[in-house]
Amino acid sequence: MPDSAVYRGGVQPVVHVSVDGGRRVDISTGAGAAMKVTAEALPGAGKIVRIQWAMDGDGTYEIDEVAEPSSQLTLERRHTYADPGTPFVTVRVSTQRDADPETLFARVDNLARARIAVR
Repeated sequence: MPDSAVYRGGVQPVVHVSVDGGRRVDISTGAGAAMKVTAEALPGAGKIVRIQWAMDGDGTYEIDEVAEPSSQLTLERRHTYADPGTPFVTVRVSTQRDADPETLFARVDNLARARIAVR
């Protein structure tokens, strides 16, 4: 699929997440990893209004951020993993047609994941 919302079409935002610069990383228990998300909304399909992070791979979005409505964004976070395992960090990005972060109506979501092997 194309990396750009303009070339991809549709209504969902295009979302990419990396961990330490890649889609997969091996780290030691107690070590931190740098996560980076980039997202783009298709012109005319609303603005990005919310970013949610599930750091531990359990499907719970521990971090919920309301963004200044925009058509593109880049965010970075650092997270430390205390226990061994293979979590997938997941980022959910939401757009809203009227750029209203408070309403639940007319939101469109998309996800991106990266794998972390904690040893």
